[in-house]
Amino acid sequence: ACRGRVWRMDKKTISFHEIKVVEFVRSQTGWVTANEIASATDINPRTARYYALRFAKLGLFESAIVFPGHRYRFAEKAQGRHKAYMLRIEHAKSAFGIK
Repeated sequence: ACRGRVWRMDKKTISFHEIKVVEFVRSQTGWVTANEIASATDINPRTARYYALRFAKLGLFESAIVFPGHRYRFAEKAQGRHKAYMLRIEHAKSAFGIK
């Protein structure tokens, strides 16, 4: 229906998948792969990779480039560095009814 169009989310918009990825990685004590994120959050592996890479570029996640794939973990300083974003995550969780 929308072939050829590129839809972009407003940067202030938080998706349900975004919340699931952040919350899962934040809950882990070690490194996780995008496939592990996808499996644990029940989202498409491609979506998990997209968000994991995006959050690594933003500094929310740390990444380790190892074979056969990247590994991710929540950055220790992310809570302080990205306070406004994490607050938006908390508000979005409330709106979605997630505790």
